[in-house]
Amino acid sequence: MKKTLLISLVMVATTQCVLAQFPLTDLYQYNYTSISPVFAGVDGQKITVMGTWCKACRGIGQPSGGFMGYETSIDRINSGIGVNASMTQLGPGKDIFINILYNYRLDLGNDQKLIFGTKFGIVRNSIDFTMYQPVDPNDPLLNAPTSASIMNPSLSLGVMYKRERFFVGLSVDNLLPKKEKFDAQGGETFGEYMLSIISGVDFKLGESLSSTHSVYVIRIGGYTRADLNNTVLIKDWIITGVSFSGDESGFYPKGNLGIRLKDKGQVVMMAYSKYRDVHKDFSGELMLQFNLGKGEK
Repeated sequence: MKKTLLISLVMVATTQCVLAQFPLTDLYQYNYTSISPVFAGVDGQKITVMGTWCKACRGIGQPSGGFMGYETSIDRINSGIGVNASMTQLGPGKDIFINILYNYRLDLGNDQKLIFGTKFGIVRNSIDFTMYQPVDPNDPLLNAPTSASIMNPSLSLGVMYKRERFFVGLSVDNLLPKKEKFDAQGGETFGEYMLSIISGVDFKLGESLSSTHSVYVIRIGGYTRADLNNTVLIKDWIITGVSFSGDESGFYPKGNLGIRLKDKGQVVMMAYSKYRDVHKDFSGELMLQFNLGKGEK
C-alpha cells in the first residue's frame, strides 16, 4: 500500500505541474535570487515576500503558494548568503522547499565579476487524500490514509558573469538523486535535472526613465520554457512590466504594475496573466521587497 501511495503521489504532482519541484513565481524577475543562488546578496541586504493565489473553477487550476527569502552581501570575503522558504499547492498536492544559499565572487577587474553559487535544501512533497477526487469508483486510493509524503535533499549549482549593466548565468538544479517513485520492478527511479540559462541587461534612457530586459530559458526532461521579461522604471518610482512566456502549449503574455519606495524597497503585483486567467475565478500575485542596506562589510 505504501508503494501505491508513493506512485500516486508522484503521478499527481507530475501530471498537474511539470515544474512542481522547482517553484517559479510570476514575479521572479524582480528577485532573481528566488531562482538561482548566484544572485544572493548581489544588490545588498534584502527581505523578499511573494504570494500567489488562484481560485480554480471547473476543477482546473494553477499552483498557489508563497515565497519568503532573506539575502545579504559579505564583502570582506567576497560572498553572498541567503535563506529562503517556499510552498506551492495544486489541488491535493503540496510542495515545501527550504534552502540555504551561498556564492563567491571573483573580481576580474574593469567592473567584471565571475560568481559561483550553490543552494542546498530540503524538499517535502505531500498529498492530502481527503481532497482527492477519483474518477474510477474502484480506485484503491479511496481507502488510502488521509495523507502521504516524501522528503528529499536538494542541491543546485550556478555560475554567472556580471558587469554593471549586464549579466549571463547558468544553473543546474536537482543534482541529488531522490527517492520519489518506483518502477514496475520495485526499484527506485530519480527525478530529472533542470538546466536554466538567464541573461539580462539594463538601459538608462534618461533622467527619469530606465529599463531592464532579461531572457530566462528552462529545460527539464522533455519540457522547455522560454521567458522574455521587460520592465520600465518611470521617474524612479513607477514600475511597469510586460513579459512573454512560451512553451509547447502556447504563448502567454503577462503584465505587472508596482511602485518603488525610493531606496527602501518595492511593491509589485501581477496585473494580468493569460496563462493564469484561463478557467479561473480569480488569480493574482503580490511581491513585497525591503532593502535593509548593503550588507555586512
